[in-house]
Amino acid sequence: MAHLEEEQRQGDQSAMRRDIARAREAFEQALRLGGFSGAAQGFPQWDAAKTHALLGQVLSSIGQRDAAREHLETALHLEPTGPVAEATRQYLRKLQQWRCRWGIADRLSQDFLL
Repeated sequence: MAHLEEEQRQGDQSAMRRDIARAREAFEQALRLGGFSGAAQGFPQWDAAKTHALLGQVLSSIGQRDAAREHLETALHLEPTGPVAEATRQYLRKLQQWRCRWGIADRLSQDFLL
Protein backbone atom coordinates (compact mmCIF):
# COMPACT_ATOMS: atom_id res chain seq x y z
CA MET A 1 0.00 0.00 0.00
CA ALA A 2 2.85 2.39 0.80
CA HIS A 3 4.28 1.69 -2.65
CA LEU A 4 0.99 2.69 -4.29
CA GLU A 5 0.76 5.84 -2.18
CA GLU A 6 4.29 6.81 -3.22
CA GLU A 7 3.42 6.29 -6.89
CA GLN A 8 0.34 8.46 -6.38
CA ARG A 9 2.44 11.26 -4.83
CA GLN A 10 4.83 11.07 -7.77
CA GLY A 11 1.96 11.11 -10.27
CA ASP A 12 2.95 7.78 -11.83
CA GLN A 13 -0.47 6.88 -13.20
CA SER A 14 0.64 3.88 -15.27
CA ALA A 15 2.36 2.28 -12.27
CA MET A 16 -0.71 2.94 -10.14
CA ARG A 17 -3.00 1.29 -12.70
CA ARG A 18 -0.65 -1.69 -12.91
CA ASP A 19 -0.54 -2.08 -9.12
CA ILE A 20 -4.31 -1.76 -8.79
CA ALA A 21 -4.79 -4.40 -11.49
CA ARG A 22 -2.39 -6.71 -9.64
CA ALA A 23 -4.22 -6.16 -6.36
CA ARG A 24 -7.52 -6.97 -8.03
CA GLU A 25 -6.12 -10.18 -9.51
CA ALA A 26 -4.64 -11.20 -6.15
CA PHE A 27 -7.89 -10.63 -4.24
CA GLU A 28 -9.95 -12.43 -6.89
CA GLN A 29 -7.53 -15.36 -6.80
CA ALA A 30 -7.65 -15.43 -2.98
CA LEU A 31 -11.44 -15.63 -3.11
CA ARG A 32 -11.30 -18.47 -5.64
CA LEU A 33 -8.77 -20.40 -3.56
CA GLY A 34 -10.66 -19.68 -0.36
CA GLY A 35 -13.73 -21.32 -1.84
CA PHE A 36 -12.06 -24.72 -2.06
CA SER A 37 -12.81 -27.35 0.54
CA GLY A 38 -10.14 -27.38 3.23
CA ALA A 39 -8.82 -23.94 2.37
CA ALA A 40 -9.34 -22.70 5.94
CA GLN A 41 -6.98 -25.36 7.26
CA GLY A 42 -4.32 -24.53 4.68
CA PHE A 43 -4.55 -20.77 5.18
CA PRO A 44 -5.82 -20.16 8.73
CA GLN A 45 -4.94 -16.44 8.64
CA TRP A 46 -7.03 -15.82 5.49
CA ASP A 47 -10.17 -13.77 6.11
CA ALA A 48 -12.89 -13.96 3.44
CA ALA A 49 -14.72 -10.89 4.73
CA LYS A 50 -11.56 -8.78 4.68
CA THR A 51 -10.70 -10.01 1.17
CA HIS A 52 -14.18 -9.07 -0.10
CA ALA A 53 -13.88 -5.66 1.55
CA LEU A 54 -10.46 -4.98 0.02
CA LEU A 55 -11.57 -6.14 -3.41
CA GLY A 56 -14.58 -3.84 -3.09
CA GLN A 57 -12.27 -0.92 -2.42
CA VAL A 58 -10.09 -1.80 -5.41
CA LEU A 59 -13.11 -2.10 -7.71
CA SER A 60 -14.44 1.23 -6.49
CA SER A 61 -11.10 2.88 -7.26
CA ILE A 62 -11.37 1.79 -10.90
CA GLY A 63 -14.97 2.93 -11.22
CA GLN A 64 -16.70 -0.44 -10.92
CA ARG A 65 -18.91 0.72 -8.11
CA ASP A 66 -21.76 -1.79 -8.52
CA ALA A 67 -19.30 -4.69 -8.31
CA ALA A 68 -17.60 -2.93 -5.41
CA ARG A 69 -20.90 -2.63 -3.57
CA GLU A 70 -21.58 -6.34 -4.03
CA HIS A 71 -18.23 -7.29 -2.49
CA LEU A 72 -18.61 -4.83 0.36
CA GLU A 73 -22.08 -6.17 1.15
CA THR A 74 -20.76 -9.74 0.98
CA ALA A 75 -18.09 -8.79 3.50
CA LEU A 76 -20.79 -7.57 5.86
CA HIS A 77 -22.81 -10.75 5.40
CA LEU A 78 -19.75 -12.77 6.36
CA GLU A 79 -18.68 -10.55 9.24
CA PRO A 80 -21.48 -8.23 10.41
CA THR A 81 -19.55 -6.91 13.42
CA GLY A 82 -15.97 -6.03 14.23
CA PRO A 83 -13.28 -3.83 12.72
CA VAL A 84 -13.66 -5.11 9.16
CA ALA A 85 -17.41 -4.55 9.32
CA GLU A 86 -17.07 -0.99 10.59
CA ALA A 87 -14.51 -0.06 7.93
CA THR A 88 -16.70 -1.68 5.28
CA ARG A 89 -19.75 0.28 6.41
CA GLN A 90 -17.73 3.49 6.18
CA TYR A 91 -16.71 2.62 2.63
CA LEU A 92 -20.32 1.82 1.70
CA ARG A 93 -21.30 5.23 3.04
CA LYS A 94 -18.67 6.82 0.79
CA LEU A 95 -20.09 4.94 -2.19
CA GLN A 96 -23.57 6.11 -1.27
CA GLN A 97 -22.38 9.72 -1.03
CA TRP A 98 -20.71 9.43 -4.43
CA ARG A 99 -23.88 8.03 -5.96
CA CYS A 100 -26.00 10.80 -4.42
CA ARG A 101 -23.55 13.49 -5.51
CA TRP A 102 -23.80 12.33 -9.11
CA GLY A 103 -27.57 11.83 -9.00
CA ILE A 104 -27.40 8.09 -9.43
CA ALA A 105 -30.21 6.05 -7.94
CA ASP A 106 -28.93 4.58 -4.73
CA ARG A 107 -29.25 0.81 -4.49
CA LEU A 108 -27.25 0.40 -1.29
CA SER A 109 -29.15 -1.49 1.33
CA GLN A 110 -29.85 0.66 4.39
CA ASP A 111 -29.56 -2.48 6.53
CA PHE A 112 -25.80 -2.53 5.91
CA LEU A 113 -25.30 1.09 6.89
CA LEU A 114 -26.87 0.88 10.35
